[in-house]
Amino acid sequence: DAFTILVAADTFDLSDAVKQTDTYEVLDYAHVTAEAGTACTATVNQAGEAYILAKAGSETLIRYAEVCNLGRTSSPGPSQNGLGIDGVNGTNPSEGLTIEKSRIRKGYFGVYLDNVSNNTGAKGVLSSDIANHTADGLALVASSGAATNNALTGNRVYGNTDGIWFNAATGITNNTATSNRSYGNSQDGISIGDPGSDSNTFTSNLSYGNVRSGISLDGSNNTFTSNTSFGNGVDGILCWTTTAHRNVFTSNLLYSNGAAGFQLDGGATNNVLTSNDLYDNGGQGYAALRVVGGSHNNVL
Repeated sequence: DAFTILVAADTFDLSDAVKQTDTYEVLDYAHVTAEAGTACTATVNQAGEAYILAKAGSETLIRYAEVCNLGRTSSPGPSQNGLGIDGVNGTNPSEGLTIEKSRIRKGYFGVYLDNVSNNTGAKGVLSSDIANHTADGLALVASSGAATNNALTGNRVYGNTDGIWFNAATGITNNTATSNRSYGNSQDGISIGDPGSDSNTFTSNLSYGNVRSGISLDGSNNTFTSNTSFGNGVDGILCWTTTAHRNVFTSNLLYSNGAAGFQLDGGATNNVLTSNDLYDNGGQGYAALRVVGGSHNNVL
């Protein structure tokens, strides 16, 4: 059927991605899956698995939707990873990304944002559940360009590998992650990986019950304010490798983590920690703060 007259139980195929000048909307409770039925119990990451990919120049709005069982291994880039958005710039007319009040679950990746920019205000990834994916839940990547000025707000991200994952050699800057909950993931709750994740802002996020650290950071000039990290298997916050520099941590609450509340690994320099509350963390004699050799010029 034409999109305007689709009714319950109708099936449609959308081929060759959401292209330039296309507008793609999923509204008012729709169920989008790679498999027949609505149980969302199919095996993912199989050959021929369906996926969604929105390309530069398109506008995608997904609201009140159930999206499941999408995606398979695809590297580099988002092309087949699940719900993928590539190169979309929200400041251009009739272009942008909005995923809001939806449930994205049981796929390969959950939401995979690559080279996307300027999706803020009413746009961005907002108030959604992103759960039980084989790989990471909410990924922000810059595989061949930049991912700047995007909003990730009010989401619940759980049961994935990393919950929220920033990853790029360069180009992930000026994004905001606010009031998200990331818990029960098999690696880190929030992972800021690789040195290209710089000058981002993380505020009032809750990260707990993850197998590794609540927040893991390998980037510079980021700001962390009023975040809570507790009950994680390793550290509350971990600044690791030689590229975690000039980050600012203020008024964060870190408690009951398996190792240190806050760890600065060797080579992490010029970071500033102010008015943070750390208690009842394990390892190193119930260390609140652990500074590893080679980490210097940090202000505590």
